[in-house]
Amino acid sequence: MWDEKTYLIHSSEENLTLHISELTDDYLDFTEKWTRMAPAGHNEAPAIFKKDGIYYMITSGCTGWEPNEARSFKSNSIWGPWESIGNPCTGKDADLTFHSQSTYILPA
Repeated sequence: MWDEKTYLIHSSEENLTLHISELTDDYLDFTEKWTRMAPAGHNEAPAIFKKDGIYYMITSGCTGWEPNEARSFKSNSIWGPWESIGNPCTGKDADLTFHSQSTYILPA
């Protein structure tokens, strides 16, 4: 179960760091709650989900149009700390995230 809040996950600090910011109930502004995720990690394209009480996030590195290896993280709280758990992809071209990047988690 989600915590029934809404968050914006966005790149900041010249695309070096992801910020997780809580939105107001009308989605028009930020509350005072926010955190830095993987500072100076050069992550983008965050896709997040929660399973069995654990938050998971899949991101891509910032390499322009060059494909790179996906990165994944987990945390007991949206506010962290976030633990790196490596590349979630397997198979041919997994080291290049299949020439793509994360945008959405499809429940299967």
